[in-house]
Amino acid sequence: MIPNFEKKDFNLHLSSVVRELKKRDFDILDQYESYPSQKFFSMDALIYYVRTIEWEFPGFSVLTHQKELIELEEELKRVGFIYNQEHRFLVSCINQK
Repeated sequence: MIPNFEKKDFNLHLSSVVRELKKRDFDILDQYESYPSQKFFSMDALIYYVRTIEWEFPGFSVLTHQKELIELEEELKRVGFIYNQEHRFLVSCINQK
């Protein structure tokens, strides 16, 4: 969606969070990680999503990213949806000190 965009060093992952919590004397009760898929069935939904999480799509604008949107609209017409994969995790912990 954003040509040539590379995320800066992004260290918010399950393993890094668990490691940091343990350093701070938390006991890890549970931890889960998932890579759910997401499908957009309309361009309106995709554009709303992209605008909502602007840290993932910095500088996005419908006007300046028309080429990318047209390519995605072609995919939507061809496949019936636009596919996106997400990364989610959950950590349950306690610090009894």
